[in-house]
Amino acid sequence: DVYSSIREDLATAVPVLDEFRPSMPQALALPLGEDSVVLVENAESAENAAACLRGAPVVGIDLEWGALGDWLEPTLALMQLATPDRVFLVDLAPEFMKEPVAALLRILFGAQTPLLLGFSFKNDLRELKRSPWAGLCDDPQGLCDLQELSGRPQQGLARLVEQTLGTKFCKAEQRSYWHRRPLRAAQRHYAALDAFVLLQVASELSSVPLSEPQRLATRLRGQLCTRHTAREGRRSPA
Repeated sequence: DVYSSIREDLATAVPVLDEFRPSMPQALALPLGEDSVVLVENAESAENAAACLRGAPVVGIDLEWGALGDWLEPTLALMQLATPDRVFLVDLAPEFMKEPVAALLRILFGAQTPLLLGFSFKNDLRELKRSPWAGLCDDPQGLCDLQELSGRPQQGLARLVEQTLGTKFCKAEQRSYWHRRPLRAAQRHYAALDAFVLLQVASELSSVPLSEPQRLATRLRGQLCTRHTAREGRRSPA
């Protein structure tokens, strides 16, 4: 029809720049190469990711969700899992990924190791509890919420990144359509960075380099314990 023709003409007349980097100049960029961002979109790649994650002391975790229209309930589209040397982008949309994703979540939520780093992770858990994997996320065993650890419960991630890393975090892709396949290069960069930056912030908050992930996890657990003890002390009657 006429409208389809116009859309096609516009698509060819206005080239869209899609690069593996943030759209904002001078914004924080993923310090890993594009080849270190691994798409997990079938059972075999999920098994490879699981083998890596089992031996990881600390893992950054983030989720992306969305809906095609405001009248639809949002559904989970992507789970990002970051270690110091690679990031896994796990496709949550296909039905055939239900069991491979369940196996990954059992590794992540079923034990104290790896230590999971999230940010305002209650929002991610809310979406997981409306998903096919609701039964696997009732009681995450090893979770460090950096919003809580930072002592700034009202502060967003972009502001915390700017304060700790001294660089702006471009969120332009945050509300893009995460169910599209294949993901654009800019989406893959943003998704990977959204999880990896949690490792970077945790490293700054704990003064432990990412090159020492085991010591980083130990320090973070100690800081969490100290914060919980202080909170309980404030709640206790005099």
